[in-house]
Amino acid sequence: VIHPFVSSRGNLSLRETLEYIWTQLGGPQIYSTETEQQAINSYLELITRHEKGATIDDLPLFETALSQLYAPPDCKASERVQIMTIHKSKGLEFDTVILPGLGRRGKSDENNLLEWLERPDAHGATDLLMAPIKPSAHASGDAISKSLQAINREKSRHELTRLLYVALTRSKQRLYLFGHATADKKGKPQATSNSLLAILWPEIAAFYEGLESSATTAPEQDTTSFSRELFRSPATWLPDNPEALKVETNHRKTKDESGETSLEFDWAGETARAVGIVTHRFLEHFSSNGSSARTGSETQQKSAVSSALANLGLPAEKIAPATDKVLIALKNTLDDERGKWILDAHQQSTNEYSLTTKTEQGFHRFIIDRTFIDENGTRWIIDYKTGSHEGSDTDSFLNQEQQRYKNQLNNYAQLFSQLEDRPIQLGIYFPLLKGWREWPFLA
Repeated sequence: VIHPFVSSRGNLSLRETLEYIWTQLGGPQIYSTETEQQAINSYLELITRHEKGATIDDLPLFETALSQLYAPPDCKASERVQIMTIHKSKGLEFDTVILPGLGRRGKSDENNLLEWLERPDAHGATDLLMAPIKPSAHASGDAISKSLQAINREKSRHELTRLLYVALTRSKQRLYLFGHATADKKGKPQATSNSLLAILWPEIAAFYEGLESSATTAPEQDTTSFSRELFRSPATWLPDNPEALKVETNHRKTKDESGETSLEFDWAGETARAVGIVTHRFLEHFSSNGSSARTGSETQQKSAVSSALANLGLPAEKIAPATDKVLIALKNTLDDERGKWILDAHQQSTNEYSLTTKTEQGFHRFIIDRTFIDENGTRWIIDYKTGSHEGSDTDSFLNQEQQRYKNQLNNYAQLFSQLEDRPIQLGIYFPLLKGWREWPFLA
């Protein structure tokens, strides 16, 4: 199911790719309630707002937004009582919350085949500390393994504490806690290790010490009712709309910000996506760091570009031609008067400028490649387009591209016009062609 999307990565948006795979794997059948579908749609909408070029543009920002994406309330739940796991309660609130079984032991940590830990070093990079594998199942672990196991147990305890905090903060008026403690050899009550009650124990131990024991031995815990059966979605399952399983991975039609449909060109594939990302990255570096960033030997530049492409996951056989393409785009820009003018220092010059606006459909985030104010007080909004054109009629191609992206840049200008009162000029620069198109924004 996944392979066709991997082999043609970049021909679909990330949201479309995830949604197609999710559907073909039978996700809508397993998570079929209206509430679950609302949660899935909220996640996909978050992907849409944060993706650029079929990838997440700013992963830390996306992860922050994801941590704030709370569960929707169960739209068909009883008005009186709702039963759920602590994880599912995140983001919800109730007048009364009842937490049973706090004294139950949590899942024990299993012995891992390998123990490792990522640690930041003094230079801000990440080091990997790995323990050796035990020579046999009966051999005792070495000192490094034991140390890492202790650290990971402490991390698990912190996560358990975070989970308990979520549970305790769901109530608006009343909170009821239920938990049992067992007597140690001296007859003193003690919370079971690795339980939620053990986290609270320093504050509530005195309460249990004042209680009489209700039994001489702890009751046997019945775990059968807490098991969750796994099941496989039948291979014959189809969604209500069978068209949802059909996808063309060679090319696609998209809608730009204006709602108009446009056809992606053949170069909008995996290699072109990587070329565009790396070219944008280096142009941003050139304009942010001035002329000093534009020096360096050809070998150094080639090595830096190749490494950047490899980090994007581009297959090895495609890195060399993609590197040549990026280097041509960068050289063209630095040799072109228009390209150098775009990269030069200007008033309020900014790269990858982010603007967010609210519409009826929700919040939408836009990223502007380059913007600045020129010596005449005009605001320039410029997008880089790394498309190429095979043929003689380059002007016609550039004109078509201008029409294709005109509404997109006009939308950017519309947002800026709400922030400042000055003339706005729009432009598209094509590094691979030394091409340029510009037009004024008319409010």
